Amino acid sequence: MRLGETMRPILLLILSALFVPNLAMAADFDGSKALICATRSAMECTENDGCERVSLEDNNVPAFIDVDFKAKMIKDKGHGQSERSSKIAGMKQIDGKLFLQGAEDGRDGIRDGLAWSIAIQDDNGRMVLTASGGDVGFVVFGACVPH
Repeated sequence: MRLGETMRPILLLILSALFVPNLAMAADFDGSKALICATRSAMECTENDGCERVSLEDNNVPAFIDVDFKAKMIKDKGHGQSERSSKIAGMKQIDGKLFLQGAEDGRDGIRDGLAWSIAIQDDNGRMVLTASGGDVGFVVFGACVPH
C-alpha cells in the first residue's frame, strides 16, 4: 500500500473535523434559534452630507436586540427606556446570510416611519442593520449569538 492511500483517510478525517464546527454554527443562524445581537457602531447617511459615524446612545440605537423567531419579533434590549419592538415581516436565507425585514410607523402624528433590514452571516454571526425613512439612512454594525 502506498503512502498516499494511507494518508487519504487521515486527511479526510482532518478536513471533516475542520468543517463540522462551521456547519453547527451555520445552524445557529438559520432562524431556528432565538438570537441576541449586540450593536457596536453606527453610521448616519444623508443625501447632502454623505455618511458619518454617530453615537449609538445619541441616536437611540439599542445596545442589544433580541430576535425572537417564534414570535416573529425583534425587541430593544438595552436602550434603558420602554421596550421597543418591531414585527419581522420577511425572512429569507440567501448566500450564507439570514435576512430579516420589517417596517414601523413610528410616533403618532409625526412622519418618522422607517423600513429596516438585518443581515446576519451564518458563519460568524456578524450583523448589519440598515434603517431608512424620509431623508436619512442608518447603518448599524454588530454581532449575534444564540440564546
